Formats: sequence, C-alpha cells, structure tokens
Amino acid sequence: MVDRYIRETVAAARGAAPEARNVLVRSKSLKQWIPLFCWVTLIFVGSSIPRLSGEKFDLPLGADKVAHFTEYLVLALLFYRGLRGERWGKVTPVWLVVVIACFAIGTLDEFHQQFIPGRDTNIRDWMADAAGIVSGTLIAMQLRKPSEKDAENA
Repeated sequence: MVDRYIRETVAAARGAAPEARNVLVRSKSLKQWIPLFCWVTLIFVGSSIPRLSGEKFDLPLGADKVAHFTEYLVLALLFYRGLRGERWGKVTPVWLVVVIACFAIGTLDEFHQQFIPGRDTNIRDWMADAAGIVSGTLIAMQLRKPSEKDAENA
C-alpha cells in the first residue's frame, strides 16, 4: 500500500511544482522511520507487562540481559537506518545522535518500569541496553554504503 502511494506520488510529481515533490521526500523518509517507531512501541509495551521476569518462564540466568542487549542492538540499527540519507552528518555525527537518542530511550524505559507492578529499575538491565546500543551503532557504521561514509566524512 505504501509502495503504491509512492509510485502514484512519483507519477504525479514528475510534472508538478517543487512543493509537490516534497511529498515524495516525506513519504520515503516516513517509510524508513516506521520500523523504528514500531520497535520503540514494542519495547514500551513489553516493559508495561506486570511481573514479567525470566524466572516466570524458567529461563537460564542472564537470559534477560541477552534480551535487553538484543532489543537495544536492534533499536540502534533501526535508528541508524532512519537517519540514513538525512543531513545530520554536516552538523553532528550520525553515530552520536543514535547513541544519545537510544540511551535516552533506554533510560526512559528503565524509569518507566519502576511504576509497573512487579517490575523495577535495574542498572544491570540499563548496562545491557547500553552494550546493545554501542554494538548496534558500530555494526550499522560498518554496514553503511561507501557513498554514505564519504558523505558523512565530508
């Protein structure tokens, strides 16, 4: 459905004024942010489940830290993907924006959990989140296209 909308917008924008062409840019930009918004929603919905713990599911010791690491690694990858093509590199390095924003989301998530029955704020969870953020950002930096590397370093 989104692809059809983009194709129709492209066809309409070919002969349109510059203001109409901006619709195409916004729809492409929105499309690259949707997975991130869905992932953040999933993180906060999961954090809102009362009394959710690894012990409840008979998981091995430390499995919840692996889950935290993985969920924030994916968050950083999606955030980096969302910023791809944006003009952040001229003002602030993309990796710095990703790390700061993801740390803020992780901090808000841990803070939010203290208000959920049976959940608490845990510094070890936040540290696992941080490790996932840094790892995801480093992976994203290695996966970007050479043209993106050149543009970011310019």
